[in-house]
Amino acid sequence: MTSWQYAFVRTMVLGFGLFIRVIPFQSPQALRTLDTISRTFEPIKVLPRGVTSKSDLIAEVPCEWIEPDNADTQRVMLYLHGGGFMAGWNPLHRYIVARLAKHAALTAVAVDYRTTPDHPYPAPLDDCFAVYTLLLDQGYDPQHIAIAGDSAGGNLVFALMHRLKQVALPLPACGVGLSPMVDLDIKREALPAIADPMLSEGVLLATADHYCGAHDRRSPFISPVYGNMQNFPPIMLCIAEYELLRPSIKQFAQSAAAAGVSVTTIEGKGLWHVWPGFAPYLPEAEQTLIKVAQFIKVATDATEQAIIRRS
Repeated sequence: MTSWQYAFVRTMVLGFGLFIRVIPFQSPQALRTLDTISRTFEPIKVLPRGVTSKSDLIAEVPCEWIEPDNADTQRVMLYLHGGGFMAGWNPLHRYIVARLAKHAALTAVAVDYRTTPDHPYPAPLDDCFAVYTLLLDQGYDPQHIAIAGDSAGGNLVFALMHRLKQVALPLPACGVGLSPMVDLDIKREALPAIADPMLSEGVLLATADHYCGAHDRRSPFISPVYGNMQNFPPIMLCIAEYELLRPSIKQFAQSAAAAGVSVTTIEGKGLWHVWPGFAPYLPEAEQTLIKVAQFIKVATDATEQAIIRRS
């Protein structure tokens, strides 16, 4: 049963969907304008009560630390924001991260990686890799690190795991993808007939074109679904009913499970691409963030794991 807020939020989402369908995403200048607009809202720091944030430069990459007053500072969540690799860090992402950090009782660091069209692959992935490896160098235990991200950021979560595995660096305790873009080898004719109000075919195809360029789109560092996921840590995937990426996320979940990975999925019935971003206006979104945070807390907290083993 849906909440009473559902109809109102869905109407707003449908309006936004109509708006993004008229933006010429194939134009590099349009992308630069979109990123500029997105970043004008960046200073707006609407945070839940009891949460603070501060800017930092980690491995020469702009980042933001987000810390709730109940945080166990030995545990950290690396968050990789979405936006089609073209929009920067903004208040919507900040609120998602703050809610997750508070529910999971840990510190979070959000990476404001470089974006397209001026910085295509591998620049965003390089930035995320640099921040993660510096966290290791600073003494953070990988078993106390979670990596999470939405949409394009979800792509970077699992691409980063493939990169870490390739160079034999420790993987994190878990990975979370909220509607992750796990397959950028996109063919328009192969896309499902799903009315996703948050993500159109045109936006998805332009995203892949600008990010991938001439690189092999089936590389696991670009399309994580095509990589060998053996020895990956536990992962959680959020999959909406009205999700243009639904088939590829499902395939990713199946491939990961076949490789022996512990896979947990959250199905968003009646919901759309990255619906958790609509907390606190949508109770279904807040409920999802609580479930994701509990998954992260258990994966990164040895005490929580011991309790589960005893139960």
